[in-house]
Amino acid sequence: MIAPTIRVLIAEDVAADAELEIRELKRAGLRVTPRIVDRPDDFVAALREFAPHAILSDFSMPGFDGMEALALAREISPDTPFVFVSGTIGEEYAIRALKGGATDYVLKSNLVRLPVAVTRALDEAKERGERRRAEAELDVARERLREREAGLRRAQVMAKLGHVITGADGIFESSVAAEPERWFSTLQDVTEQKRAEEELRESESLKGAVLESSLDALITIDRQGNIVEFNPAAEASFGISRQQALGKVMAELIIPPRLREAHNRGFAHYLTTGEGPILGKRLELQAMRADGTEFPIELAITVTNTGAAPLFTGFIRDITNRKEAEEKIRRLNRVYAVLSGINALIVRARDREELLREACGLAVEAGKFRMAWIGLVDREAMLVKPVAWHGTDAEYIHLMPLGLVDTEAHGRGLAGQAVRERTAITVDDMTQDPRILLRKEALERGFRSLIMLPLMIAEESVGVLALYAGEVGFFDEEEMKLLRELAGDIAFALEHMQKEERLRRLTRVNAMLSGINGVIARVRDRRELFQEACRIAVDTGGLRFAWLCIVDEKEMSLKPVASAGADEGFLKMIESDLSLRDAAPEGHGISAVAVREMRALVVSDTQSDPRIRHKKGLDERGVRSAAILPLIVAGRAVGSFGLHSDEAGFFVEEEMKVLNELAGNIAFALDHIEKEERVERLTRVHAVLSGINAAIVRIRDRQELFHEACRIAIEHGKFRMAWVGFVDRAAGLVKPVASAGEVGDFFESAPLTVIENKPGGHGLAGRAVRDMKPMISNDVTNDPQRLMRKELDERGIKSLAIIPLMVGGEAIGVLALYAAETGTFDDEEMRLLLELAGDISFALEHIDKAEKLDYLAYYDQLTGLANRTLFYERVEQLLTAAAREERKIALVILDVERFKTINDSLGRQEGDALLKQIAERMSQNDDGSLRIARISADHFAVVGRGAQSEDEVARRLERRMQRVFGPPFRIGDTELRINAKAGIALFPNDGSDPDTLFRNAESALKRAKSQGERYLFYTAQMTERVAEKLALENKLRRALERDEFILHYQPKVDLERRSIVGVEALIRWQSPELGLVPPLQFIPLLEEIGLIQQVGSWALKRASLDHRGWVEQGIKAPRVAVNVSPIQLRQRIFVEVIEHAIMEGLAPTAIDLEITESLIMEDIQGNIQKLDAVRALGVNIAIDDFGTGYSSLGYLAKLPVQSLKIDRSFITAMHKDANAMTLVSTIVSLAHSLQLKVVAEG
Repeated sequence: MIAPTIRVLIAEDVAADAELEIRELKRAGLRVTPRIVDRPDDFVAALREFAPHAILSDFSMPGFDGMEALALAREISPDTPFVFVSGTIGEEYAIRALKGGATDYVLKSNLVRLPVAVTRALDEAKERGERRRAEAELDVARERLREREAGLRRAQVMAKLGHVITGADGIFESSVAAEPERWFSTLQDVTEQKRAEEELRESESLKGAVLESSLDALITIDRQGNIVEFNPAAEASFGISRQQALGKVMAELIIPPRLREAHNRGFAHYLTTGEGPILGKRLELQAMRADGTEFPIELAITVTNTGAAPLFTGFIRDITNRKEAEEKIRRLNRVYAVLSGINALIVRARDREELLREACGLAVEAGKFRMAWIGLVDREAMLVKPVAWHGTDAEYIHLMPLGLVDTEAHGRGLAGQAVRERTAITVDDMTQDPRILLRKEALERGFRSLIMLPLMIAEESVGVLALYAGEVGFFDEEEMKLLRELAGDIAFALEHMQKEERLRRLTRVNAMLSGINGVIARVRDRRELFQEACRIAVDTGGLRFAWLCIVDEKEMSLKPVASAGADEGFLKMIESDLSLRDAAPEGHGISAVAVREMRALVVSDTQSDPRIRHKKGLDERGVRSAAILPLIVAGRAVGSFGLHSDEAGFFVEEEMKVLNELAGNIAFALDHIEKEERVERLTRVHAVLSGINAAIVRIRDRQELFHEACRIAIEHGKFRMAWVGFVDRAAGLVKPVASAGEVGDFFESAPLTVIENKPGGHGLAGRAVRDMKPMISNDVTNDPQRLMRKELDERGIKSLAIIPLMVGGEAIGVLALYAAETGTFDDEEMRLLLELAGDISFALEHIDKAEKLDYLAYYDQLTGLANRTLFYERVEQLLTAAAREERKIALVILDVERFKTINDSLGRQEGDALLKQIAERMSQNDDGSLRIARISADHFAVVGRGAQSEDEVARRLERRMQRVFGPPFRIGDTELRINAKAGIALFPNDGSDPDTLFRNAESALKRAKSQGERYLFYTAQMTERVAEKLALENKLRRALERDEFILHYQPKVDLERRSIVGVEALIRWQSPELGLVPPLQFIPLLEEIGLIQQVGSWALKRASLDHRGWVEQGIKAPRVAVNVSPIQLRQRIFVEVIEHAIMEGLAPTAIDLEITESLIMEDIQGNIQKLDAVRALGVNIAIDDFGTGYSSLGYLAKLPVQSLKIDRSFITAMHKDANAMTLVSTIVSLAHSLQLKVVAEG
């Protein structure tokens, strides 16, 4: 028979993976029609159109999640089996997927399970379909049963009456009874009764068929909890026959005792309230079979109300297989977690110990095994030696028989068997298996099953991995497959690490050889060579200790001169074995023997070698092997190189070959170190000379050159310290200006005085400057004239040289160099250093000349001011910024009057002195807003920013010209009074570029000179207007002094009473030259030049005095209102000014202040505070021009005002403009509602 074709929908984004899945299904004999999708919309379309029999889905896809696919499948095609096929799903997600409706999941690494999983899923789907059809038929049967039972009851009523009943409208009467009997019911005739009985029998038969065929257990109980139905599936699941079950209390029969109380509470709650939270839901619970064993079930409960009492039916599915599958998933995931973790560990583990230790830890922590241990085979001892474990104490492991020889008692353990047979040994139940010799100890620790996996390298067992599980039968075939893979990975890592370790040892020794050879090539001091060799042996070679001795022929012993890694106790320990006398007990140590016999000695195991006397001390310090290398020069041993490793057997043949070569290299270095030191010193000085000459070529800054010279001396010349000092002749000192190296606080106590008879005058720096020749000390430790010996010793300095820097036959500074070696500055080296100092001196002279040329290119040599070139660039920059910020810029060109006459009569020297004084005064009067230049012989230029108007430009210019040219100039004994003419051009009006501005400013200057004016703007009208304003400004200043201001009083009239209720003070200027000047012509100027404060105070004081005069004359004086200027209100001392002004009068409470609405709103919070203080003086406040600003009515309520003054424009327009009338009415209503007075202006 041909197998049916299965339509399989595959959700997979990797085509190759999908092909593998299809191939695996076909290989198992399944006929498959596949469809592959990787997007949600294609998946939904396939569900509807393709109608798959099974769905396979990856768990994680770009833009399409497997759980999303599962949700779509359950919604659109809930009956279709859904199997996850993924390489990334974990235990948590696998269980979540199964609970979400997935049928199964298969790892991509184990596709052999896929056909089995798909076949099983299809079979389960078929069973579920049949079960749902049976359940549907059962539901139909129940419904028909309820209908037929109702008909039967009606028929039985008629049968019991035994006579005819008639009636209508639901009220029936008996024709026999003396009194009519009434029933409110519906009755049917006997024919219906017969039919009902027949259908009842059919329903019962159908119900029985459904119960018989259901694959799920169906149990029905009544309200007493007694079983009234128990189908065959229930008999099979619980091991109880239907006859045994019927009539029994269900809870006592199939519910475990620990769950019965909860069941009884819930059951009673439903019977009482009719509410059951678990009805209609699927629950996972434990049930009990007849033999008392428990098993997991899935339970759904329905309630059937058949009339008299409800019946409760439970649909019960044995989910033991599913739970076992979930448990299987958990187990596999535990093993996968260990496998994954150990593979990651193999990548990052640094050594074998870490690998094995952490592998055991992962097995217990990630794999949830009770214990894990790893043992390595010791062929000499014929044992498996445990080297790492986790999860229990080491005692249990060491109690086990771990021998490899099965004829001996300790060789009959499972570890030895796994090694011998090279195969995995499993124990499924440690409580029963006779091979478990430590059964009691194992059970105490919770062990139930175990596996011993041999670790194989080159077909040889090199160790075992032992895993202990807390579950019986944990290790089935799938786990075994993974664990064999795990053991193989560990064995591979061990093999790789062995090779790496051998390579690493040799690499370390070669690196040590290379490193020390590098030291030999660059180090010229014996002690440094020895110390570096020891350090490299420890740091690069990875050795525990390294120490180097030289032969003291006089004492006949070895003297340690350098060490690394060693503590003081170690050195004292080895010093006791360093005698070279063969007869002395101390002369038999391996170091002494190696030197006497001039051959290397190796100790592979310090704990077992009889030549080692200090085994305990070495063991405490982790030393396991050692090698002593004699240093042989010209056929005699001059020292020894001792090396100690923390690894036994480190110094094998390959390593010793390299180390013997190393010892020969060190000896060669010692033989030739003097010659090499000399060559090295000269090479270093050449490098310094070359480096500094290169710096001289590219560097044009003096300070940068000094810093670079010091840096090169330290980095290329390997000097300990270097510094450059400049001679300050006025202070009599050499002042350090650059340094490098071990400087610290060196200069705090350095003798740097140039003058010999002053403190510090005997220092080498001062002597080098005075004598103009180098000062050298080639052995500062033993130099009796050397100062600062302590500071030099602290810095490791053994020799020094201080070389004067000569420019123009004068020592202008010094170059100081400090070396760590004695005798550094010999004749040949000093010849090079003197050449170097000459080069630096030449560079300084060149920089001086270049700086002077640069200065002359941009600055006036006489005055130090910018010249025309630099000034032009600065103007260009200012214009660019001003254009961006929309600011004005003023360019002023000044011509010094009569300069040529002064120059000719007094002489050029005096003329230059005059120009310098003018420049100094101009610079002193710069507040930071100016750029000043001398652009020709007697012409100066100034560009200014920040002026807001032409008037301000003119005022500032007049003030500065007064400060510069007002005081007389003194040239020698001659006192000169000089003035200047100025031409002004404004940006942007008079030009938008520097050329135009210069041209127009010079044009204005020519006109000023020809017209005899002190200054002129380029635009004549502007000059006239500015002149008029300045003249008016001068008149105003005099007007305040001469008391030319007067007050006119404008009455305020109460229209209802026809009476004057107040007056407003209006200021006027009664000028003798101009007559009566209206306020609009002078008030803005007063504000601009800052006189408004004094005039405002005068007005307040005058109004107060006038009011006082009226009162003293017996006149009923009205209140006087005075206007407040914005500048007055903005003053911080506004309140104090008001108080001082009005206190001249008798009654300050008769003064009112009028302040415009827009002014108040500028700083509402601050103005409220000020006006509150003024109000406290008894002064009333009115808001002037109300309605013209943008006030907030919320703030109006907070302001301490007593009246509102409506602007004149509204009053004059209100009879012609309805809007104006409305506005005036609104303001009046608003004011009255706020208890304010209203004044209509005009």
